[in-house]
Amino acid sequence: MAKVKYRVVVAGLGKRGMHHALAFQANPRFEVVGLCDIDVGRLREGSARLGVTETGADGFAEVMTGGGWRAVTRQGAVSGGGSMNYDLDMPPYIQQIADWLDDEAKPHPCRFESAFRGFEIMMAMCRSAAAGGQVALPLESGADEIAMLRAAVPQRKVLLGTAASAKEYGG
Repeated sequence: MAKVKYRVVVAGLGKRGMHHALAFQANPRFEVVGLCDIDVGRLREGSARLGVTETGADGFAEVMTGGGWRAVTRQGAVSGGGSMNYDLDMPPYIQQIADWLDDEAKPHPCRFESAFRGFEIMMAMCRSAAAGGQVALPLESGADEIAMLRAAVPQRKVLLGTAASAKEYGG
């Protein structure tokens, strides 16, 4: 059976987005057919570099496999932590997407169902730590787990595992 070639639009052309675009372009299973970024200059550069003519500049959202996320519109940006080694992580990540699209029995680990399950478990752990007890799954109501933790856990200096962590955690 011939393998399908998938058409992709890459949203966001910063360092991470360009890594995504180049990794998709390098994989013969994908064709980059569109680009979008709110930075029109970056959009033009990406379009020229990738040879893609379909572009847009209204905004984008992305999820990083290291646990972070970012959403950008003309009104501003919101993000959460996370990181990824794009040079090493991106090619197999893109291949896993192709494998999943070809065979539903090989679902991608970052698909919504899996990501939501992990998120729900983490929020239950936060609720458990804040409340000092067990929390039943599935979660049945929304809560601000970060506010719950701030209220329940005393402010203390972070214990640093390495000297390099001092830069991030102020050691």
